[in-house]
This record gives sequence, C-alpha cells and structure tokens, in this order.
Amino acid sequence: ATDDTMIILVSKYEALSQGTSQTVTFVGAGENTPTTKVQNDFVFTGTKDMVSGVSTWDVSSHRYGSVPVPVVPGYIANKSQAGQLEVTVATPNAEETVSYTPVGRIILVDEAGNQIVGTDAVPYTNSPDPTKAESTTLPTLPAGYEIKPGQNILGLNSSNLQVLPPDATADTKICLLYTSPSPRDISGS
Repeated sequence: ATDDTMIILVSKYEALSQGTSQTVTFVGAGENTPTTKVQNDFVFTGTKDMVSGVSTWDVSSHRYGSVPVPVVPGYIANKSQAGQLEVTVATPNAEETVSYTPVGRIILVDEAGNQIVGTDAVPYTNSPDPTKAESTTLPTLPAGYEIKPGQNILGLNSSNLQVLPPDATADTKICLLYTSPSPRDISGS
C-alpha cells in the first residue's frame, strides 16, 4: 500500500526597505545661491513573499514637507515655497529646482534712452516674499534735470518718487529732461 504524503509549503518572507529623498536645488544667484536642501528621513518598508515573488509595501507613497525659499538680496526667485514632493517605491527620489534672476533696476535716461552720465542704476528693493520687489525710491536726480512729464511708467508713484515694479526682473527707465539754469545777464549792465 502506498500512502500519499502531503507536503505543505510555507511561504518565506523577506523584509524590504527602500530609502527616499527630496532634493531642492537653488540656482542663479551666483555666490549668494542658497545651498541645496536634501530631506531623506523616510524609508518605505514592506515584505516579499519568496515563494510567489509578490512584494507588499506598508504605504504606497509619502509626501515630504515644504522647503522655504530664502530671500537673496538683488535676486527674485521663481517660487516662494518648494518641496512638498511625493515619492513612491517606484520613484523614490524627487527633485525640484528654484531659479533666481537678478532684480530689475531704476535707470535714469536721456531722451535717446541712454543712462545719464554720473547716475547709478538702482536695483529694486527685495520684499520679504522672495518672488517680489517692494517700492523702491528713485535715485537722486542730477542737478539741472527733471522727470519728463507725460511718461507712462508702470509702477511709478510720482508723489513719493518710488517705483513698485509690476515685473521685479525688468528695468524701469525714467526719462529726464535737462533744464538748463536760466541765463544770467553777463553784460555787466
């Protein structure tokens, strides 16, 4: 007589882990560019059934926290917050780039559009929001010049002589007219 022998297969499980990261890279502000921020404090865990080959993960995704974008004087960022990126077992490393662009300037120009000799282009003042500029005071007008009337200068407040630029990376050119001093009587009479 032959007896059948029953064989019971018991699955063997292997522990799994998958590291993750969120990398926010800052570019464009020269030597003042903020350092790259890396978060890598989350690990996916799970098990793999060695008989069936099926892997089971405890969670399918994870969202990292936000990364504040620093204000860099003289530069405007393309976003005020970064991060909050989602990682999965299949895509465990998430990356984002924050770009900085130089702020625009207030430039005093003559009627031909050339910067007036002896004047400095004044960069806009940064706002606490890294994507914006604040109202910026015009540079001192050189002696013998006045602002040409009738100009359509976006963001110019002529009463307090400040510019709140609608585009923080574009220059604002303000045309000045030379108003020579009134002629003196030099005849001696």
